[in-house]
Amino acid sequence: MGIHTAAKNLMLDALTGLTVGAFTAWPGDAGSNEVSGGSYARVSATFSAAASGARAASNAPQLAIPAATTPRWIGYFNAGGTLLASFPIGGFTPFEFTVDATADTINALSHGLSNGQSVVFHGGTAPSGLTEGTEYFVRDAATDSFKVAATAGGSAIDLTGQAAAGCVCQRTAYDTFTNAGTLTVTQSGTSISLNF
Repeated sequence: MGIHTAAKNLMLDALTGLTVGAFTAWPGDAGSNEVSGGSYARVSATFSAAASGARAASNAPQLAIPAATTPRWIGYFNAGGTLLASFPIGGFTPFEFTVDATADTINALSHGLSNGQSVVFHGGTAPSGLTEGTEYFVRDAATDSFKVAATAGGSAIDLTGQAAAGCVCQRTAYDTFTNAGTLTVTQSGTSISLNF
C-alpha cells in the first residue's frame, strides 16, 4: 500500500515546536554528543506548511558555540526533545553507493571526491568493516570509486560486505571554534520529506 501525498502532508504538518541543535560527533538515534557549555542552547527551527510530501525550511537558526568546540552534526528535535533527524555539517549532498569487497572500494558514479577529503556513512548500518557515523578519509579516488582510511593518508580499510539499505555516504567539512562564536544553520534548500 502506498501512502498518498495528502497523508504525508498531514504527518509532516503534525511536527510542531521543532528545535535545532549541534553535535560534536555522530548523535546516533539517542542524540548523544550534543554541544554543551557557554551560552549553547537549542533554538527554534521553522518550516513552511507541507506540500508534495515535504516541508521546506523557512529560517536560519543561530547556535551559540563555546570556545574550543568543533561542531560536526546538526539535528532537529521535536517539542518533547526527541531527535528526529540529523546530518553532518558541510552542506554536501549525500549519495548512494555499492561496495566491491574484493577491491575494498566504494563505488558511486561521478562522486566528485578527492584524496584526503573526509566522508561519513550514515542512515543505516555502514558497510562491513566501517562504523556508521565515523569519519573516514578518501584515498585512491577515481571517477566512480574510492577507498577509505581511518586517517588521512592511512592504509585502506578492508571492506567485507555491503551497507544496509538506506545507508548513504556524505562528504564532511568542519571548523573548530577557537573562540566562542555563532554557527548559522543555513537551511536554504533544507526540507523534511517522507520517502515511502
